Amino acid sequence: MNGMENWLVAHRAGLPAPKTLRMEEAAWAWADLVERRRLPALALSTAVFVLLFGSSALIALAFGELNDFLADPRWPATYFVVAANALHLAKFPAALDAMWGTIRPWLANEAEMGKLEAESRAVLARFFLPSMGVWSAFVAYWALTNEWGERFASPFLAPALHLMYGLPLIYFAGAMAAINSAGLLTLLTRIARTARFERGLMLEGGHGVIRPLRNLLWRCWLFFVVVFTATAVASTPVTGTGLRDEDFVLWVVILALTFGLVLGQMAMNRVFERERANEIGRLRAELRSANAVSEPLETNDLLLRLLRAEALRYDLSRVEALHTGLLDLRFLVQVSLSATAIAIANLLLRFVVFG
Repeated sequence: MNGMENWLVAHRAGLPAPKTLRMEEAAWAWADLVERRRLPALALSTAVFVLLFGSSALIALAFGELNDFLADPRWPATYFVVAANALHLAKFPAALDAMWGTIRPWLANEAEMGKLEAESRAVLARFFLPSMGVWSAFVAYWALTNEWGERFASPFLAPALHLMYGLPLIYFAGAMAAINSAGLLTLLTRIARTARFERGLMLEGGHGVIRPLRNLLWRCWLFFVVVFTATAVASTPVTGTGLRDEDFVLWVVILALTFGLVLGQMAMNRVFERERANEIGRLRAELRSANAVSEPLETNDLLLRLLRAEALRYDLSRVEALHTGLLDLRFLVQVSLSATAIAIANLLLRFVVFG
């Protein structure tokens, strides 16, 4: 039972909480709920979108401005961001466990790394509180300045909509922004600094060890694709206006988060490349030893030595051909797709919707 469950049990029983509910545990509350109840993450995330969109439509209908609300794509784009964050948060623990499950058998300092594995969720969510503060400031600013209210006759509709989706956005975006950027950077940096691997990591583990970490990072980059695209939709200026100060600040925050993810990937790149170089050096040394003949050998011994040398050459070729980089072709394709999506979204909104 984790800290949050202990706190909830004590709260329901009317007893003092066994310990303070930490913000790191609160960040994983949604994922713990999905995992504990065995609920379908995609269906729940879709329900979040439907609930936000339906509630907003009812509020707009009450103000008599439903058509203007439905004609503005910035609102559903924001709800989609909330739902996508909910889905990503629900699926993140499984990807994290898969990563640890593949590297754990190869650890030479398993006791030390076991402690880090046990703390990994707390490390990832360490910056949850400041992240929520940033998103709270954005929501408060949008509500107070009647952001996106230029289509509505009532000056109160847009602030009401911002406040309605504000809490889910603050929680889900706050959690995933912290986990995907500064949290992941901290965890991967600590893994890179602490981990000591057994021999054969690259030769016998190979892509089987690297692939789960790539999958985890690929999920993080998909998160940023969604954020990039939706932010482009939300910050596209209407006709006759330029990029606003608050939009500039939002883009700076998102790019800073992206930079944290890149730095985390680079740290693990160096670890895997170091292990690959060590493995290549070891195999080359063994191959030189196998090829060195200081005295005449019997036929059987010579054949065994030749077979050993051939096996070493084969292993060496496998390790040399192994691509250990995490910033691979898929990363470049993803960045290109996100940039293209941003450009298309801006053009469509600028010339079709607001033109």
